[in-house]
Amino acid sequence: MTPIETIKSTIKEHLNSALFCMETPPPTFRGKVRDIYDLKERLLIITSDRVSAFDRVLGSVPLKGALLCEQAYWWFNQLKHICPTHFIERPDPQAFIVKKATPLKVEVIVRGFLAGSLMRQEKSTRGQEYGLTIDPSMKDYERFDEPILTPTTKGEVGEKDCALTPDQIISSGLLSSTQWQQVAEYALALFKFGSKKMQEHGLYLVDTKYEFGVLGDDIILIDEIHTSDSSRFFVIDDYKKKIVHNSTPMMLDKEFLRQNILSTLGTHTAEQLEDYKLSDDVRTELAARYWYLTEQITGLDFIAPPVGAAERLRDWFKKIKS
Repeated sequence: MTPIETIKSTIKEHLNSALFCMETPPPTFRGKVRDIYDLKERLLIITSDRVSAFDRVLGSVPLKGALLCEQAYWWFNQLKHICPTHFIERPDPQAFIVKKATPLKVEVIVRGFLAGSLMRQEKSTRGQEYGLTIDPSMKDYERFDEPILTPTTKGEVGEKDCALTPDQIISSGLLSSTQWQQVAEYALALFKFGSKKMQEHGLYLVDTKYEFGVLGDDIILIDEIHTSDSSRFFVIDDYKKKIVHNSTPMMLDKEFLRQNILSTLGTHTAEQLEDYKLSDDVRTELAARYWYLTEQITGLDFIAPPVGAAERLRDWFKKIKS
């Protein structure tokens, strides 16, 4: 594992060069975190250093894009036997070239523990908006007997994702019953595989988001997979100590940012989020957690790319056009 002093020092070197967005050339589509370029038969996805929470982009975190790509790249190579994916190649530490699929209009969140937004719901009605019945006596951060599915709509940038039941997914025409069955099977299989892998590395995969698309007649996994933007993780040893005392387990993922926002603002309405300032201390701490988690996931030391992602990527564009 990379020493924390080295991690923090390298992060600080990148504080003022985080890649917030690609302006030259302008992307075909800009998401909360990713800039997407249409290359006709394929797509180029650049993972920026933007960070979002509660469906709003709040600023940038140094090295975040490269760290997310490192995590996703490792996973894409691990799970080929479970589900077809869109991944083709990685031309840059912050970019993937992928197959062009039609995204499904449903995101699937698989949860192995009671945490996050589900934990914050009213206990007596918790999970009902997903068609679930959850025991109101469950404790915060307690593990479910079996992973559960909590699907949502896939909102546009700035729009809030809305909870869905399986019946609503099918009756509204978002997915056919056959498509939903395949998506659900893939999501649960991926989660169980990811959970097993992470336990081997001393982590619990708490919950995660999956996005799927259609390519020809096939449903394939698109976007990221089991990263610190799309997932929550607990350190197993820490979790076992904290859960006995009903304490909050250590979080290596974006939940740290969400909790910082809630403790700073008291809530997270759209108006109040406008007043939230992402300090360099929070940016550095969040980047360090992404870095640590990357090494925990992959079991490999992370080698930070050189400063200057925007310049590096512009040079790559010039090469493919020449």
